[in-house]
Amino acid sequence: MGKMKEKFIDEMNEHDFGSPSDADYQDYLYHQDRKGEIDNEDDHISVSQEEVENNHKAWWDSLTDEQKEKLFREFKAATNFFNTQES
Repeated sequence: MGKMKEKFIDEMNEHDFGSPSDADYQDYLYHQDRKGEIDNEDDHISVSQEEVENNHKAWWDSLTDEQKEKLFREFKAATNFFNTQES
C-alpha cells in the first residue's frame, strides 16, 4: 500500500466515517494535490463540467472489473436499504 493510501486510512480512522470507498479516496487525493493552490479554507476551486467528467472517466477506467462489480453491489444494497426505509 502506498504512503498516500496509508495516510488516508489513518486520517479516516481518526473519525467515525465508516469504511471509506474508492470515491472517498479519489476525492482525498484530489484535494491533497490542490492544498498548495488554496490560500484559505473558505476558497473553492472552480472546475468545469468537462474536467469533472474527465476525472470521473479516468477514475472509472482505472478500476478493475472486480472493483466495478463491488461498487455496483454496494449501490444496489444501499438502494434496497433506503427503499425499504421509506416504506
